[in-house]
Amino acid sequence: MSPLFYLASDFVDRMTNPSYGTRENEEYASKFAQLLRSEGAEYILQEEAGKISDVNTLTPYGWIWLLNWARSARILLDAKLLATLIEQWQSPIVMALIIDVATQADQQEISLRVRHIEQVGNEWLRDLLIKCVTIQKNEKGEDESTRGQSESYQRGIDINFAQNVFIALLQSGSILSLAAAGAFLRHQWSGQGRLLEFFQQRLALLDEDTRVLWNEILNPPGYENRG
Repeated sequence: MSPLFYLASDFVDRMTNPSYGTRENEEYASKFAQLLRSEGAEYILQEEAGKISDVNTLTPYGWIWLLNWARSARILLDAKLLATLIEQWQSPIVMALIIDVATQADQQEISLRVRHIEQVGNEWLRDLLIKCVTIQKNEKGEDESTRGQSESYQRGIDINFAQNVFIALLQSGSILSLAAAGAFLRHQWSGQGRLLEFFQQRLALLDEDTRVLWNEILNPPGYENRG
């Protein structure tokens, strides 16, 4: 863990949380800018950021600030930490930010055509997609999809997470993320039909030219046979 960021959590929250008011946000942002001008301070903060392993280290606003800083400064954050963070957010916008930070070392991916999610060119992103399509086991080792009505609702939560991950990949917009989104659509799993339906519903809100563009980029099942 990072004792420095744990101790600085209140400072970061006052700098980023709008509930404190613009005046206090700006005051603490100014103090932080002064700190960064100190010799070696930015390097130390970047090193400490890479040591954070506990999701409770910062508040939600603190995390959004740190993730934006990590993306702009290309700071490597702990992979397990990022995997835990993305499961805690319901906002695809923030999930896209987490994906950007987690995959920034591999965003030189140049091909949009990835046949399977197992071929996605970033281990963290590949593991995320595999988690999305894996049916969770209960304590008895049974597939959740074989259980009763209340358990089916829990499976629906998994589908919602998969849909949010898919939207986050599109919002990220890197070639790596778009290639992963296309592979996600083509992957055969229990939720594929619902994910494809979700994609088509989103497409229906767009104009014809944009629909064609997204279909060409993601190449969903069956699209190559349309003419």
